[in-house]
Amino acid sequence: MFSGVIMKAQGSLEYLIILAAVLAIGAIVVLFVTDAFSQTKTAASVENCRNALTKVYQEYKLHGSVAKDISDSCYEICKDFVYASSPATDFCDGEGLTEDIINHISQS
Repeated sequence: MFSGVIMKAQGSLEYLIILAAVLAIGAIVVLFVTDAFSQTKTAASVENCRNALTKVYQEYKLHGSVAKDISDSCYEICKDFVYASSPATDFCDGEGLTEDIINHISQS
């Protein structure tokens, strides 16, 4: 009835290889996309810290001191950032803060 050899599992290995390649490509794409989003988030966070320090700077320049709610907000926003080797939070009370420091805040 059958004249040839029947090969039931002929495509199994090929499908497994294709599946492995698709999963590998998917994993690489996910890594690139999540890294791109984390860099965007970091840039936005640095900008938020700079904005908070600018507010502290303006308040200190205007009044000679900084309101507690403004400095508390600055501490929360800038806790992960540095200027040179100093924590950015060192400047949340306004003392010693300059525009140069604000411009050079970076991720620690």
